[in-house]
Amino acid sequence: MDKVLDSFMNETNNLFSEFIGKRIRKNLENREDYLELKTKRNKIYEEFPGIRNFIEDGEPMNFGQKEADAFYEIVSISEEMRNLETREVFKLGAKEAYIFFEEQDMLNI
Repeated sequence: MDKVLDSFMNETNNLFSEFIGKRIRKNLENREDYLELKTKRNKIYEEFPGIRNFIEDGEPMNFGQKEADAFYEIVSISEEMRNLETREVFKLGAKEAYIFFEEQDMLNI
């Protein structure tokens, strides 16, 4: 019954993006590969705070070679993180379909 209650279709007060974001954070927050990517990204942000300002706030920045390399690394890391998040969304969709089919008693065919 908890599976049925923990469904987007049953949480009508939440927006779709909030539901997905909450589930992604919950499912990825302790994954070693995801945490490693976040750590790498944060180290680059610490070393090059101008890049963080550029990405997050749109502040203009002059890129030297080191900054350009660091920016490219951030883009790469972000893409890897997005891929992990996309896979998680796919899994959540499969879970939601299962819950829906279970609610509709469609699994006993």
